[in-house]
Amino acid sequence: MERKPYVRVELSLDDDSKYQPEYMDYFYDIQVVFPEFPPETYELAVRVFSENFILEGVDARYLGGKGPRRIHFQVPVVSSLDYIEFYIFVYRNGSPTWFGKFSDPGIGVSRADLVLLDPSSEKWFFAAYMMKCSAWDEFCRKNFNRSVPLKLVRLLHRRYLQTDSERFLAVSGKKEEARYFAEKILGAYLNDDSYYSAPIAELSIDDLISGEIRWKQVAAKLEKSMPKVILIAFPEPNYRLDKLQAIKRQINRLRNFFPGIHTTFIFYGHPDFQLFLQECCSEEQALFAEEACIDLNDRSNEEFTWD
Repeated sequence: MERKPYVRVELSLDDDSKYQPEYMDYFYDIQVVFPEFPPETYELAVRVFSENFILEGVDARYLGGKGPRRIHFQVPVVSSLDYIEFYIFVYRNGSPTWFGKFSDPGIGVSRADLVLLDPSSEKWFFAAYMMKCSAWDEFCRKNFNRSVPLKLVRLLHRRYLQTDSERFLAVSGKKEEARYFAEKILGAYLNDDSYYSAPIAELSIDDLISGEIRWKQVAAKLEKSMPKVILIAFPEPNYRLDKLQAIKRQINRLRNFFPGIHTTFIFYGHPDFQLFLQECCSEEQALFAEEACIDLNDRSNEEFTWD
């Protein structure tokens, strides 16, 4: 039988004989055990996440290309230990390589097998890109529903794999919360790219349909700045049917507008605005794919769990 690497985790109390920050009362003793030491491994690091995918702690060891089969880490515990499960990613030479899930070792020792990560998987994408960007830090500061992390990772992972990504995304929820998510989390992630970045542009559908600003002026300004992200606000919870034709004209303009080859439009507003927008499109030309919409008020039982 092929032997697999595994991780052994034990919760330790405050111990003056072991190094840890003075404000921490607990830490995880973690041992990563290999059947044989992975060749050409110069550094190993572990990152521990709660079941809500909030980073709990990290530790690293420089190994210089050779080392023992058992590598020991100490990870201070940030949370109040209210979680049932934790996830662990093991990075080899800076790249996420193995993944494991273990139960809270509040009593005794927890052990979990380590699975080699597939570079095309959601897990690898999350560990390699998402959790390292500032947008994820912003996300972790907010207490979103449990289904929201899963939808966010799946949306961005799908865009990572696609060569032709959706140009229109939607975020619905309470007014300020939807705007925050659209700008600081989803928009910030899409704008954070080594290819180029530009200030996030903002428009309001109310301004466009009222005639207070002229479309030609808006288009010229956007074509000059070439933003990667354009936020489109729907400030009102409901729009009268007599506004439908005016909104439809603006949506058609946006469909045919390409200020930059990588520009993404993020619509945000009250949950009902997505239903209203579907009235602007035929079934063959739906504005949003189902997977491109994030409802911050969604309280479904679908949770962010990885086996």
